[in-house]
Amino acid sequence: ALAALFMQVLLRPYRNKQVEALAAAVQTAICVLFLGYSYIYVFERFEALPVERGVVVWVMTFASPDAVATAMVVVVAVLATLALGVTVRDALAATSASVFLLCETRRPPELSMHGGQRFHLFLSHTWNT
Repeated sequence: ALAALFMQVLLRPYRNKQVEALAAAVQTAICVLFLGYSYIYVFERFEALPVERGVVVWVMTFASPDAVATAMVVVVAVLATLALGVTVRDALAATSASVFLLCETRRPPELSMHGGQRFHLFLSHTWNT
């Protein structure tokens, strides 16, 4: 997982910066989960040794495997919240930026509608038949 994250950051396989950031956040969350699980596994193995609990806590820097799990949940929740925020922001920005502009004036066209009409139809190609 760490190698995949490193390669993703190094090679930048996505054209869109937002997609790249979202993919990096997901890959980081996966790395946090893998490392957290490994840390919990090692913590439980240390607890099984005939040493004092204070030594295990000193070596592992966490008070219990539950504390490790809590830290993992917090980090992944923060990453998910950031990814959701970026996604919502980009979706809102995309809807407000989708405007047709005229080539000559670089301004939106002035469209008029007759009474009772609600929509315009944009036909990009026409065929003479």
